[in-house]
Amino acid sequence: MRMHLALSASMVPSLLLGACALPVNHELIRAPNTVADDARHPELALLEVRLAEHFAKFADKPPTTCAGFAPGTPVDRRRVGGLADGEERRLMRRFPALAPFDRCSPVTHTDGTPFYVDSITGEPAAMVDVHGLDCTGPAECRGYAGYRLDETRNGWRYYVARFSDGKWRVREEELDIVVT
Repeated sequence: MRMHLALSASMVPSLLLGACALPVNHELIRAPNTVADDARHPELALLEVRLAEHFAKFADKPPTTCAGFAPGTPVDRRRVGGLADGEERRLMRRFPALAPFDRCSPVTHTDGTPFYVDSITGEPAAMVDVHGLDCTGPAECRGYAGYRLDETRNGWRYYVARFSDGKWRVREEELDIVVT
């Protein structure tokens, strides 16, 4: 049996984007509604970078995606969980596919692995979060950001964020972990 694949010109950029690997060292690209300009909130800049990577990975058809903070994120003005209303709205303007935090309902897989489902459709949902953020001063922080989609599709990366020239610059940092 022979199959024919017809591509429209509008599909080519998406296919090419999906084939490209994200760079290990990158800076937050200036965009409307960015939260990276606020020196007081490195956790938001890190979350914004991870959301940009997440939505680039899923290109045209991202799963329902919510954003928040995991335990171990020392953000004293915020509860563990969702963002403050104004912050969530700003990120939703920047990322139109981002859903409100409460739309992602936590569930536990039979093996005890936590993951999320869309509270409306029941489909798997992705939770993008920041955790383990540690700031050594007002202009340098390190922490993890990642996502959990289901028991097999998840991943976290370690990042360094430095505030300079009026914005947070975030880059991924490779960890040299030796298993013995």
